[in-house]
Amino acid sequence: ITDWNQFCRDVCIEYCLRHPHQIGGDGQSVKIYTERLSDDRKCNNSPEQWMFGGYDPAKKIGFLLITSELNAETLIPLIQQWILPGSTIYSEENDAYKSLTILGYVHKTINQAQN
Repeated sequence: ITDWNQFCRDVCIEYCLRHPHQIGGDGQSVKIYTERLSDDRKCNNSPEQWMFGGYDPAKKIGFLLITSELNAETLIPLIQQWILPGSTIYSEENDAYKSLTILGYVHKTINQAQN
């Protein structure tokens, strides 16, 4: 039974990776977040891992990804893959997001310390 469950889980994951469902769209809001996965400073030999996610509150769907970089070269292609152009993207301030308006998104920053 365990093998069957793992097989079914693997099939679902593979399908989702091959058929990503984009969120947002013209006039829709999407919130994007980054969060460090481990604050354990004892494991300095392992690369830093980050969670990058987006959520469409109107459709109540989102995505979560794991990445080792939070730069524009990494995040912009992920945004383009998962978020439709024309979306209003809310995020914390990050230089990586500076080109979003050029790419057809409306970008607004939020201050998590105040929210």
